[in-house]
Amino acid sequence: DISELVAGDTKLFFASPVQTAGVPNLIKELFVSDGTESGTTMVKDIFDCPPNTGEVMINYEGVNSLRAIPGSSLGPFGEDRVVFSAFECSTTDWTCYGEEPWISDGTEAGTIQVDNLRVGDTPMSTPDGFGVIIDSIGSQPRNFFQSGNQIYFTADDNVTGREIWNFNVLQLSNGAHLIKDINSGSSDSFLLDSNLDFIKLGSEILFAANNGIVGNELWKTDGSLEGTILLKNIAINESSSNPSQFTLVGNDTVFFTADDDIHGTELWK
Repeated sequence: DISELVAGDTKLFFASPVQTAGVPNLIKELFVSDGTESGTTMVKDIFDCPPNTGEVMINYEGVNSLRAIPGSSLGPFGEDRVVFSAFECSTTDWTCYGEEPWISDGTEAGTIQVDNLRVGDTPMSTPDGFGVIIDSIGSQPRNFFQSGNQIYFTADDNVTGREIWNFNVLQLSNGAHLIKDINSGSSDSFLLDSNLDFIKLGSEILFAANNGIVGNELWKTDGSLEGTILLKNIAINESSSNPSQFTLVGNDTVFFTADDDIHGTELWK
């Protein structure tokens, strides 16, 4: 059940279940390959917990939303990396941080959680008679997109709802940052596991978002709070034009489909 194959310049990353002492573990982990049998290995056993502890049910099938970052895109000394969503859990040291953004260079030491965006709030007993506070869900990051050194994605920190975030691949110690709470409060600007398109146009990123007022419309961001704005309310009132299928032609024009609530779904630029 190999899935989500993504390639950098010289490394292939993918998700796959593993065998532990001959017993299949259906939770997918991150693998890396250089195209040889000996060079195809599991990178790290990130999720080392039973999905059902008796107290807590964890809905998680394994690493997902893989996005390769070619080393050549990070400068002359860059190396292939992959960003992805993963759930760190261990019954050895009783940690359970939920599904959060991760990055890996294909080695265990170089595989780290970028940030813990959603704080745990679920109590769970431990064998010593004490307990721990765990996160059985996490921010569930999705829709990773690279623009230079910046990685954009959507996540739900359980405070602002599912919003747009970013982090710098070359400054991981700074963690991830909420760009803007587009749909103010705890409401979502994006849907979990939606087929969201990001596209780079010049120094800005175009995408579709719902601010809870004008519907799902066309937005842009330069990575700053002030630079994240509604580009056009294509379908008037609260109707959603649902911009999608963004395609860059040349270096200065993006074509996409949208419904202005008058002509149906048509071609826009």
